[in-house]
Amino acid sequence: MRAMKKVSILTGFILILIGTLSPAHASGTITITNSGNGQTSTTSGSFTLDESVTVSQNNQTQVDNQSNQTAKTGQNQVSDNQGGVDIQTGDIESQTQITNQGGQNEAQLPKSGLGSEIELVNDGNGRDSANSVQVDQVRVVDVDQNNEVTVNNQITKNLNTGDNQATDNHGGVRIKTGAITEDSQVKNVGVGINQVEAAATESTSISASNTGNGRGSQNSISVALHEKTRVEQDNRVNITNVEHKDLNTGGNKCADNHGDCEIETGSINSKTEIVNRGGVNVFVKGKKPAIPEPPPTPPSDQTPVEPPVGGPLPEEKEEPVVPSGPDKPTSLMPEPEEKGPIAKLIEQIIPVAQAAVPEAVQPGQVDGAMTLPVTGLGSAPHVRWIDILFGLNLLVLGVLLRRKFERRPVSL
Repeated sequence: MRAMKKVSILTGFILILIGTLSPAHASGTITITNSGNGQTSTTSGSFTLDESVTVSQNNQTQVDNQSNQTAKTGQNQVSDNQGGVDIQTGDIESQTQITNQGGQNEAQLPKSGLGSEIELVNDGNGRDSANSVQVDQVRVVDVDQNNEVTVNNQITKNLNTGDNQATDNHGGVRIKTGAITEDSQVKNVGVGINQVEAAATESTSISASNTGNGRGSQNSISVALHEKTRVEQDNRVNITNVEHKDLNTGGNKCADNHGDCEIETGSINSKTEIVNRGGVNVFVKGKKPAIPEPPPTPPSDQTPVEPPVGGPLPEEKEEPVVPSGPDKPTSLMPEPEEKGPIAKLIEQIIPVAQAAVPEAVQPGQVDGAMTLPVTGLGSAPHVRWIDILFGLNLLVLGVLLRRKFERRPVSL
């Protein structure tokens, strides 16, 4: 018998949905400038970008693969021969390969619509003016991917080189069966795949400045970037692999022969490989644009220059700067200091002394008038304490003399 070789290759192609959204995005530079507006003017500039990306992909896939193989070189019968009998069956080689790939949803999202550079400026506007610049971006991405995949693979093999019979022969009998080599491969690769690729957002440079605007002006710059992404991926994958093999090189029979009987059965080499790979959800998203830090606030001692509205601006006089520290000049008027205990005592004695003096002096009376030295009570920090005590003694002496002379009449 001749050797037999069977090859069965089944390939299942499942629906693949690929969605590519062409990027309709702006490029270049977005510039908004409020410049040279007059006093009490109101100016505003704005840029608004609303983006909406919607993707909906649905797959319903049913795949059925069935492979049936029957191969035999055996089941030979020899009987009633007058001589020797020699039965030799051929080899069987069988190879089956089933590959299923598909049931895939793939979406490529476009880039953001913002440009690579944004420049916002309020510059050189007049006094009491109101200037505003605003950029708003709203980007909403909504993706729905659904997969429902059913795959059924069935392989059935009946391979036989045996079941040979030799009976009632008048001689020796020799039976040798062929070998069986069998290889089965089932590969369900890439079944039930949802994949979303969001393009990496290009770097956006944002420049904002408020410079050279007049006093009392209100200048504002705002940038708002809002992005909301919702991705829902659903996979329902059911894979069934059934393999049934009946491989035989034996079952040989030798009976009622007039001689020796020799039976040699062939080998069986069977290999099975089953690979299931699928039911995968993949979402790859790029980075968001980096928002730069706001520029530093200019020093407060720098006065913005107003534009020449209605003629040249009058020159402002600079106020003298008083140095501090050791170079600070001495003031002409002494700084007030906290009064000490002696100064407080003087304040208590002076009212008592004044109360002892009559309100009106009668003519012809001498009240012991004398000239007192300047005590310097108005500038206490610059008067010595010994001078204060001397003046106090003179004051008390004058009061005593006044009382003494009040008791004596003075004759002129």
